[in-house]
Amino acid sequence: MVDVIGFLSLGLFTALVTGNLVVIAALLLRGGPPKMAPILAVPVFMIAVAAVWLIAKASQRRGPALIRPLLVVQFLLLAAVLTFSVNKNPAANRNGLTAVVAAMIAVSAMACQFALLRLAVPGAPSTP
Repeated sequence: MVDVIGFLSLGLFTALVTGNLVVIAALLLRGGPPKMAPILAVPVFMIAVAAVWLIAKASQRRGPALIRPLLVVQFLLLAAVLTFSVNKNPAANRNGLTAVVAAMIAVSAMACQFALLRLAVPGAPSTP
């Protein structure tokens, strides 16, 4: 659901890095310049996963004990993108700076979810 909303309103996949790579490739093949948000989504996702890993390491918790603090981080990121989007209406200009900022916050939230599953619930199926 997050990916559908992200794609329709912001023009990128917030949870699927490979989807953004496909969008970038399609735009390049069509002859147009790629949009900033899909290009930034890949490194932002990687940086956010690393940040969540650092948060997990700093908490000195492992396995299921990590679930609550990482869910709090994900909740805060989702609340931030909701608050930002309500106040700034990034969907009004999908190529504008506000849309890119909202998209990167959403990408960070999805990266947190990805990291949470890998760190706190190893072996769990991927949710995005």
